[in-house]
Amino acid sequence: PRGPVSAPPPPPVKSCNPAEKTAKTLFTEHEDIKGALELMPRYCHDERLLLQALGRNLTHKEAAQAMPHCRMFRQAYWSQVWNLAASERLRRFGRKAVQGDLVVSGGGGPVSWSHLSGFTTRGKNTWRFPQQDERAAPEIKIVSEEDEAKGVYSIHDVVLPVLDGETSPLWPENKVKAALKAIIKQDGMSQVLKKGRGSKQRCALRPLLVKPIDL
Repeated sequence: PRGPVSAPPPPPVKSCNPAEKTAKTLFTEHEDIKGALELMPRYCHDERLLLQALGRNLTHKEAAQAMPHCRMFRQAYWSQVWNLAASERLRRFGRKAVQGDLVVSGGGGPVSWSHLSGFTTRGKNTWRFPQQDERAAPEIKIVSEEDEAKGVYSIHDVVLPVLDGETSPLWPENKVKAALKAIIKQDGMSQVLKKGRGSKQRCALRPLLVKPIDL
């Protein structure tokens, strides 16, 4: 794990298999595609597919897009970004809703998560809200200083954006926004994120913490 985004990233974890370790070193440090492919074990299926594509003189982007599970890998990356942002949010502000947090509101206050089931297109824990029909969708708002002082919202109302480079980002307006952007910049993905700015579809939202009910 990386730890706080303010800390320098640790070195990547490498396999204890000597052949795999040497193959990855040849590629990452010396860009020796042929040598890496020769040493890469057969069970490293995805790594071998990537090296084979690069060996056909495809660009890194073309090689990644040619992989059978490329969309799954993209989704896995943005889920990792969400997880890191969630850890950073809790580390910085703890378990209460604070000024600048993104929350989903029923208009005058918090809304039950069960109310959001009609707005999901991405499984049980992620919600997309209609961009056009604002009458149907709960309100997405930023916690104000007054909201925080009065305790209008709880940690269970806080949501974080699930960014994907294809939809228009929604950002919290506190240090979590800077943390998110720092993670993305550190990974060299800032340009990818810019592509979604013109989209009419807002990015998905995922609750920071979910409180079980009716167990």
